[in-house]
Amino acid sequence: PSVEVPLGDFFGAGLGTLRYIHSRIVDINKGPRGGDFDGMVNYFPMPFQKSARITLENDGKVPGFMLWYHIDYEQLPPGALPANAGTLHAQWRRVAKASVRDGIPKNTTSGADSIKNLTGKDNFLMLDAEGEGSYVGLFLIVDNIVGGWYGEGDDMIFVDGAKWPPTFSGTGHEEVFSAGCCPDEEFWGEYTGFYLIENLNGNYGGKNQMYKFYVNDPVRFQKSIRVTLEHGHANNFANDYTSTAFWYQKEPHKAFPALPSAQERLPGWPQGVAEALE
Repeated sequence: PSVEVPLGDFFGAGLGTLRYIHSRIVDINKGPRGGDFDGMVNYFPMPFQKSARITLENDGKVPGFMLWYHIDYEQLPPGALPANAGTLHAQWRRVAKASVRDGIPKNTTSGADSIKNLTGKDNFLMLDAEGEGSYVGLFLIVDNIVGGWYGEGDDMIFVDGAKWPPTFSGTGHEEVFSAGCCPDEEFWGEYTGFYLIENLNGNYGGKNQMYKFYVNDPVRFQKSIRVTLEHGHANNFANDYTSTAFWYQKEPHKAFPALPSAQERLPGWPQGVAEALE
């Protein structure tokens, strides 16, 4: 498939906890007060030349659930859709415990500024695609188990086989999502948002969820793209990262990594990981 994403993550509700948001691309709207019938909407166009097939798989332990859905489509006359129109792709990735290399201050911002990351190889990988297309959106979840400000990690995007330096290099995690320094209040807008911040007392620990839609500034690639993010400054935070990346490209696309089982996708850390941090 071109899109293979857990249902909640496709609409920006990847932690099983809804935050009601309104953006150019995704809406999450309220249902009845106290009820479970909320609405999730994704407006990314999904062009196709001949056919489209959308399926939903229940691989959890609950045998059945209630679902209402609407799929809107426009049937164009022959030749109206450009022959080179890209297909929407979406891919889910998770690293439950980001690795920290030896010899750097771990899980802290103190003393880490002097450490340099000159390869990007240990960054959290959010998108690895081959072909011709445009990177257009990202949902990111950071489960900050260790606490403290985690966001000094830079985004690094490598286009068309670039090795080092990155084609695009950011200046810190929060800048990706157009936030101010160290945001500790939730916000959402047309293209960016930190719309779930579990810990609002300045510690920054707990679950955090954010989005960036590159509607007006897509990252275009002719051969390949790798979208990565440092986990802490120079990758010195051992936290839980989950991403859903959206992009358009011509087919065929590079094979996706195998989607983990439902149990492995659950929010929170696997048994034993927290103890390993001690």
